[in-house]
Amino acid sequence: MMQCGWVNKDSYAQLPYFEAEQLKKIRQVLPGKTFYNYCVMSKAERLAVAPQIFGDQHKIAFEQQELCIQTLPLVKLTMTAFVQGEEEIVVGDILTCKLVVEYLML
Repeated sequence: MMQCGWVNKDSYAQLPYFEAEQLKKIRQVLPGKTFYNYCVMSKAERLAVAPQIFGDQHKIAFEQQELCIQTLPLVKLTMTAFVQGEEEIVVGDILTCKLVVEYLML
């Protein structure tokens, strides 16, 4: 899914209108947010930060990005490990692993 991965290894570059300047701005506007965090934000939250990142072109950039984000295979994966009927896990217990896959854009 990475476009131009050999040029810019930033995951935000997968979305249209993310050039070097916008990549720098998003790190300042949303410090600590990953590409995944950005994509699972609500549409209203992304629209609120778009002018700070894209300036005058924010409406065009936002519309194109929304189209792209709708096609991404965003998945939330949750795993739990437990022993039925026990509070603690010790050697010799039979461990049950539960894996839940939730498709966010389905």
